[in-house]
Amino acid sequence: MKLYKLAIILFFLLFQWTIIYAQQKGFIKYVTQPGSRLWIEGSSTVNDFNCRARLVKGFAFIHSKDNLNEKFSKGFKKDKDKDEVVVTVLVHSLDCGLDAMNEDMYRAMKASQFPILRYDLIDAHLISSVDSLGWFDLATKGDLMIAGETNAVDIIVKVQNLPDGAFRLVGNKNLSMKDYGIEPPSHLWGLVKAHNRLKVFFDLIVAIEKPTSQNPPAQK
Repeated sequence: MKLYKLAIILFFLLFQWTIIYAQQKGFIKYVTQPGSRLWIEGSSTVNDFNCRARLVKGFAFIHSKDNLNEKFSKGFKKDKDKDEVVVTVLVHSLDCGLDAMNEDMYRAMKASQFPILRYDLIDAHLISSVDSLGWFDLATKGDLMIAGETNAVDIIVKVQNLPDGAFRLVGNKNLSMKDYGIEPPSHLWGLVKAHNRLKVFFDLIVAIEKPTSQNPPAQK
């Protein structure tokens, strides 16, 4: 429990430090909103399982001369203007519904050494026009870090324009645990063992974070 609380503190400190740094450099900040979801589906020798992230944080810093919609239209490249799009998940926030299964998963994912899963968007470009409901498709490339191992992943992301400049991003990706040096977890002396293949799903809402005043309202 102490490790879990420490990981949460470090998770939020890293998130806030990155935000402050980017704001000082003249970027627009987008952040994930309530209702954003990320979950993992897999199977074992006896059943299927579903692990949902109770703590997922995403942010995008886009140079103030642009906005995220324009970036999607023109094509996003991380190094071009030092823009950044990142999604992070606290490993100990993944909940498979059973404490024993959770502990097996945390151990297999080396959560004590690598408490955070991180995805960095490297490249994105439009592959469909916007439909009548505001949906369009992006072909994306990014780096996904799990258990200290980083691999490049390609994902087709469905994006929907929402009111007030917000976006909904939906997609999924098949992964192999062994690509990240993870031995599929087992239970009951190996009688129950997870299969190697997993599928990660995400359904995220992002919007520009509104600035908050640090000063009290002026007295009349």
